[in-house]
Amino acid sequence: MNGKRGWGRRGYPRRLAAWGAIVAALWSPIAWPHAGIVKFEPGRRAVLRASPRHISVAFAETIEPAYSSLVLLDAKGKEPPHGKSHVEPNDPKRLLMSIEPLAPGAYTVRYKALSLDGHVVSGEYGFSVGPIR
Repeated sequence: MNGKRGWGRRGYPRRLAAWGAIVAALWSPIAWPHAGIVKFEPGRRAVLRASPRHISVAFAETIEPAYSSLVLLDAKGKEPPHGKSHVEPNDPKRLLMSIEPLAPGAYTVRYKALSLDGHVVSGEYGFSVGPIR
C-alpha cells in the first residue's frame, strides 16, 4: 500500500493509538466499579485497649444483604459470642456485627460481600485486644 489509505505504513500507528485509547477508556476503573473496601472498624492490625462493641466493614457500593456476611474468629479459630452480621439499614454500603466483650488476644475478621453489580469481595484482616500473650 502507498500509505494514503487503509492500514498502510503511515496510517497504522495513528489507528493503533486510537484503538488503544478506546480500549483503555472501556477498561478504566470508572467504567467498571466494584464494591471495594472503604473502611474497617476496628482497623487492620489495630491494637485496642478495650473490646470493641461492634465490627464493621464499609464498602464503596451498595451490597446485597442476603449474600454478605462477617465472621469473627479468635486465635484458636473459634467464634466468640456475637450477633448476626447484617447490612446497616441506614447505610446499605456497611456490613455490621454486634459483639460481646472480647478477652485479650488476637482476632480475625472474615468478610464477604456481593455488590449489586454481581462482583464478590471477600477477604480477612486481623486486630487484637489488650496485651497479646
